[in-house]
Amino acid sequence: MRLRPGVLVLGDLFAAPGSSGVSRAASPATAAAAARDLAASGWGRYVALLAGAEDDLPSIFRDPSGAVDAITWTAGRVAAASNDIRGLPAGFAPDALALDWDVITDFIRRPLSATYRLGLTGYHTVTPGDLQPLGAPGSCATPIWRPQDHAANVEAPDAAHQLPQVLRHCVQAMADAEPALVEVSGGLDSAVVAAALGEAGRGTLLGLNYYGDRAEGDERRWARMVCERAGFPLLEHPKPVTPVVEADFAAFAACARPALNALDPDRDRHTAALAEATGASAIFTGNGGDALFFQHPTPLVAADYRRWRGRTGPKDPVLQEMARWLRRSVWSVQRHSRQGFAEPAASPLWGARARDAVAAPAHGWLAGGHDLPPAKSLQVQLIAASQAAFGVCRRGAAADLRHPLLSQPVMELCLAIPTWQHVAGGQDRALVRRAFSGALPDEVLQRRSKGALTSLYTRRAAASLEFLRAHLLDGVLVEAEVLDRRALDEALQADRLIWRADGARVMGAAMVESWVRRWQGVAPDLARAARHPPRSVLV
Repeated sequence: MRLRPGVLVLGDLFAAPGSSGVSRAASPATAAAAARDLAASGWGRYVALLAGAEDDLPSIFRDPSGAVDAITWTAGRVAAASNDIRGLPAGFAPDALALDWDVITDFIRRPLSATYRLGLTGYHTVTPGDLQPLGAPGSCATPIWRPQDHAANVEAPDAAHQLPQVLRHCVQAMADAEPALVEVSGGLDSAVVAAALGEAGRGTLLGLNYYGDRAEGDERRWARMVCERAGFPLLEHPKPVTPVVEADFAAFAACARPALNALDPDRDRHTAALAEATGASAIFTGNGGDALFFQHPTPLVAADYRRWRGRTGPKDPVLQEMARWLRRSVWSVQRHSRQGFAEPAASPLWGARARDAVAAPAHGWLAGGHDLPPAKSLQVQLIAASQAAFGVCRRGAAADLRHPLLSQPVMELCLAIPTWQHVAGGQDRALVRRAFSGALPDEVLQRRSKGALTSLYTRRAAASLEFLRAHLLDGVLVEAEVLDRRALDEALQADRLIWRADGARVMGAAMVESWVRRWQGVAPDLARAARHPPRSVLV
């Protein structure tokens, strides 16, 4: 879509809530001004090409949601950008294509990095909300939109009224007259999306629920309530414990990044086939809700509250509510809130290379110093991690994956709500529960438990041991000391997997292994970050 001279938008662009439309005024003087105009007056799932000065190449502005990947590079005298590098013409690869083993190690150490960093040098990712010259690395980018700019730690008294309005605006913009599948897990996040879609009343909607073979993974009861209230039928499909095979992961090995959004191949294939069978052009989800509505239980929320409120004591009612939420004493909450954010402990599966210190940020949003309260800073990290939902997968190839909760207006509003208000009254996601009171069944709104398929995924890993052991124990990640062979050998036992719940971590490693195996036959190691870096020798 040619929005105005010098501004070409690829994808969906909608007007911001409460505005009369996306600005189509005369082109601003600079590409940065044009990008700021786009971010302020509109939102969507797009990348925009913006003209620069007369002798300069255009720049890419990636919309703040990150819904459309943006990768740029140079090949000879050509500067290019794409959301996917599969199927490029011969000779169109970057000039200096190489495998960066520091980044590959980070895929294992910090899976969040796989949503942002690229293990292939020569290709450059564009951070959501950044303006970046075509073909240039991220160091040349201009940040236009950052979550930190919208994050606040002051009371937002009107938030419960604004949230349904903003979400409905985004859902109505995303919905169209075509049939669509709606993932309805039975949890709160997918329920609010389903309710908003039911109100929009556009197109034929069909709910979809996957359930496990154990009580904790079966949420059909609540999913049925949600769909009945929203006014569309629900399809229910069991999730079997089926072993994965090498072809499940090799199918995505040619992508720019390991396809961590495709780690559930049975569900992925079934949803893709169902979309084709029903003629669904879109699949709506509730992805991102845990981060945006702050489901994450942590005493850091007390630190945010104390920064706003000032000195607090054990009789403070808000602290007492947090203690009930966390199921610990007020004194414990206060003590741990002062310790600050701690990085997750090292995994026993990590090899020597993965235990080295890392300086690069896992995501572009996390670069630089930001004076955010600790729990709000954690929320930004969780939202960044939620962008994994935009990654490539089979169902995304069959239909358009749409995640309304990760849209720019919803992100901006939820970031502006302090974390302690999100969990007011000692209840996780308290604000969104209050905001959608009346729109959802009370049993769904007041539900304290949360469904879990961890057991199923762990048992799937245990059923896949023949493939996983052959794939990983003698694989390139072990050989490069990214994974520890002895620890991995001990972990890849059926009983050990089931009791330690390492299934997701092992499956992620298997996807990275397949990705590296494919690319090592195409690209050499980067000299400064090779598979076997030179070791200093004492003489």
